[in-house]
Amino acid sequence: MNIPQNYIHAFVATPVLVVFLYMSMRSYRKTRNQTSLYLGIATIFYILTTFLSAYPTLWTAESSQLNIYGLFAATAEQIGLFWLWVAVAHVYFSKKPFWRGVVVTLAGIIAIAATIISFRDLTGQPTKLIEQNGVLILYNYVSTPFIVLVAVEYAAMLFLAYAFLRQSNRTQDLQVKWRLRIVALGFTLVGAAFCVVPLASPSEYGAINPTQSLQMLVGIVLVALFLLATLLVRPKQK
Repeated sequence: MNIPQNYIHAFVATPVLVVFLYMSMRSYRKTRNQTSLYLGIATIFYILTTFLSAYPTLWTAESSQLNIYGLFAATAEQIGLFWLWVAVAHVYFSKKPFWRGVVVTLAGIIAIAATIISFRDLTGQPTKLIEQNGVLILYNYVSTPFIVLVAVEYAAMLFLAYAFLRQSNRTQDLQVKWRLRIVALGFTLVGAAFCVVPLASPSEYGAINPTQSLQMLVGIVLVALFLLATLLVRPKQK
């Protein structure tokens, strides 16, 4: 059994995302809020992304097999990122259909381009488990164009984080206020891990380095604690 240090966050994220999906869909059924629906759809593909990126290392170390899983994970990630931008477009341009359409169209074009580049990168230098500096790493080669496109795509999380923070300042319900702020913090940490860190310091570890993984793990744990509190703590009935 192999557990790569730069994908520890993915092992934790998969079950957390399943709970987040349940809560998003429950929220949508109650409120018919389109943002919850779009986040739910994005989460479905993120569950596939995190699972296919990390969990196969538990039963195989074969580069060819890991590469196949990686190709499916890359495709799922791009679909998930596209739906995050659909959520951004809805939040910021709900009453401006033209600009909403522009954002969604650009997100689709970038997602397709990133998918094509990702397939080229993965087929050119297949995924493999390596030991580097005494640490087991799942190495996925990524080119500079892919890093730039993914940084733009993950900016969606920062936009959503700002929207959640702004919404938290408008509500008087303390439980809702802190829930929104914790989710905003989680989105900020994960978004920055892909949007800022790779551009500032290209990684020798491939797609994700251990520092990014740790940063995302902190964000995921914060969201997980919020989900646990929301599920266990029920508002008092009047």
